Amino acid sequence: MEIEVKYKGEEGMDLFAHPLLAPFLGPRKKTPMSALYYDTPESGCAKAGFALRLRQEGPESVCTVKGGGVQDGVARRVEIEEKADTLDQGVQALLNRSDLPENWRDVLRGPFQEKARMEFCRLSALFSREGLVVEVCRDQGRIQAGDKEAPIDEWELELKEGPEEEFDTLRRELEKGLGLKGWEKSKFARAMELLA
Repeated sequence: MEIEVKYKGEEGMDLFAHPLLAPFLGPRKKTPMSALYYDTPESGCAKAGFALRLRQEGPESVCTVKGGGVQDGVARRVEIEEKADTLDQGVQALLNRSDLPENWRDVLRGPFQEKARMEFCRLSALFSREGLVVEVCRDQGRIQAGDKEAPIDEWELELKEGPEEEFDTLRRELEKGLGLKGWEKSKFARAMELLA
């Protein structure tokens, strides 16, 4: 289960420097990323409530299915990943997973077509305090879907270890201090809006 909250990037906003986070952050890491999103010609993945992605994360290529909802600005999603160099390789590995939701299985037999692509750079650091570990990252780049483009500039806090209640307390303090609200649109949701 992936648990994260996302915020729109704004000029002058730097969560890495925020006093709630900064004393507990490890070194920053820069990772170039490129992602291709796929669906069946009949939008089977979208109808079943999940997205299919092949993403290059620095030197690694990862195939992912993820789906779920957002409540009160916090996304709670099923996320299943397999290292794979191609979409076919990744889909086969995902189909072999016993934890793959059954209603996703038939759709994952394809065929697939590319729906959107994204190029961005992720700057990330791990927040670690008394058993709570949160990845703090900023993504900047572009979404391309059809003949349209949109910028990517967003911050994310993703719970890696520790109680969800503590993660919730941390992000609420941050939001109160900065006047922030969780942004409920994923990169893929924004890409689909470009295609609409």
